Amino acid sequence: MNYSIKYIILSLIAVFASANASAQQQDELTKEITVETDYRPAERKVSKLNKLPVVAKSDVPKYSLKYSEWAEPVDVPALAPLMLPYGYLTSHNFSNQRGYFDFGISSLIDIAGNAGLAIVDKSETSLNLWVRHNSSWNGRNKSLNLPPTLNVVPKQKFNDNIICLNLSHKFYQGTLSASLRYHYDHFNYYGGISNIADTMQTINEFRIALGWTNSPRNSALKYSASLVFNHFDFAKAMNHVDNSKGLADNRLSLLFNASNDCGNATSFGANAKIDYLSRKFHSANNLLLTNDDAQPAVHSESTALVSLSPFLHYKNDKINAKAGINVDISFNDGTALRFSPDIRLNCSLTDGLNFFLDARGGKRLTALCDMFATNRYINPSAPLSNSYTPIDAEAGFKIGMFAGFHAKLFAGYGVFKDMPLPTADYTDLTANFATTYLPFDVKGWKAGVELGYKFHYAEAEFAVTYAPQEVDKGYLLGPDRAKCVATASVTVNPIAGLKVTAGYELRAKRSVAMPAVAVSDNSLAPISESYQLCDIGNVCNLSLSASYQISKMLGIFISADNLLDRRWDNFYMMGAQPLSLLAGVSLIF
Repeated sequence: MNYSIKYIILSLIAVFASANASAQQQDELTKEITVETDYRPAERKVSKLNKLPVVAKSDVPKYSLKYSEWAEPVDVPALAPLMLPYGYLTSHNFSNQRGYFDFGISSLIDIAGNAGLAIVDKSETSLNLWVRHNSSWNGRNKSLNLPPTLNVVPKQKFNDNIICLNLSHKFYQGTLSASLRYHYDHFNYYGGISNIADTMQTINEFRIALGWTNSPRNSALKYSASLVFNHFDFAKAMNHVDNSKGLADNRLSLLFNASNDCGNATSFGANAKIDYLSRKFHSANNLLLTNDDAQPAVHSESTALVSLSPFLHYKNDKINAKAGINVDISFNDGTALRFSPDIRLNCSLTDGLNFFLDARGGKRLTALCDMFATNRYINPSAPLSNSYTPIDAEAGFKIGMFAGFHAKLFAGYGVFKDMPLPTADYTDLTANFATTYLPFDVKGWKAGVELGYKFHYAEAEFAVTYAPQEVDKGYLLGPDRAKCVATASVTVNPIAGLKVTAGYELRAKRSVAMPAVAVSDNSLAPISESYQLCDIGNVCNLSLSASYQISKMLGIFISADNLLDRRWDNFYMMGAQPLSLLAGVSLIF
């Protein structure tokens, strides 16, 4: 019995000892976990599960094959836009391959062709060649402003060609670039008098450019410089009785741009330009000469412009702003010193809602090549004014994109001085088949809206801008001074490789300045009093185009313009073509 009591007592002691040891071990384990205060298990951060992961944007591949394009003040499609109220081919969507080729011909014998080839395509050196052809041989003049007594209506004919060679080489310190370009156009004046319209005009243009852009690498300073020489001439003057030549330009431009980062969000810099323009013209006293051996007197005039535009740039997640001022000093062209703003602002008010402001201005020398880019039928004997813009401002809101929808609401105001604008004069023989530009002072406002929606394989765009016009009032929506411009387009991709686009363009209440009857004999009256606006009708262009990529290299396209077969004037007495169908093939290799 005593032994039993002893065993029981010893067993109880062993159990309590074991329990105590287990408790001590458990305490030690607990202490080891709680002592690691810096340890934070990820499972405890439940709040992170409510946040969407950040999607990294894929890098866009950078291709070394680039083609220097025809820099002009208009933005037009790649193929022959012969139906537009003004403008012609100046740009192309180049590929990232070795070369490209596209060719199209229309029902009115309009031909459009483009080709480019990378002769050398290396990481450090590139040498490429591109050519462009645009011509019309059977364009019928459908102008409603032609004189009813005109027995023979001339057809529109032109043969426009450009060839350009570009060279670029990268050094450790920067990149050196050079380009050579030649432009040739042979055309007739089809806007009126048949015997003069049958006479062909020719322009020749030659351009050479050199440029240098540094490689900042470890430096915050970025700069670039370029030197450009451009020659442009008309082979004939407006009067073809004598052998006088038309206007000729020699232009030399030196440009320099620099900026320096002075923080994570701020940089400052300046743009500088020296522009020199020399123009030759023949004496108007020799217009009645009939002797082909007689040479009219040659005169020349020159103008120089020095421009400096310092600026401060600030950018963060919400604001992208640039504040600057343009200082222009002109020589042999009226007022010597002029100031204008150079301000751009984009502010994100909230997700999907941005406010923007763009206010610019400046003095500009009007070169023949710039005017020819929008109208080849400019008067080759009339002088051109150099314009000055004290302010050209636009402000508004950008909305979206929300579920594929985006919008833009905007309003603007501009003041333009000595702006060369088209005129027409029944008493002037030259106005019947060419466009004479005179300087006008105009100012006015505009307002508009742009809407867009994209859903799967379809995309729609709509835009309208309104700007009331008078002789000396009105924001310029183009040289045709339209009061309202509206565009709409719908693009669908029903199957892979097939793209179909339907578009509509309206340019309503277009006008041209003509002499006012009451003061037509008063040569001392201001132009705003001597001229009045004459309505030249609306542009109503319904178009349809389609392209199909048969393979990565081969594609075909077709486009139809003026499907409603409407009549309008590209310029006064120069009618647009009727319904036209263009088809062609494109090759990328």
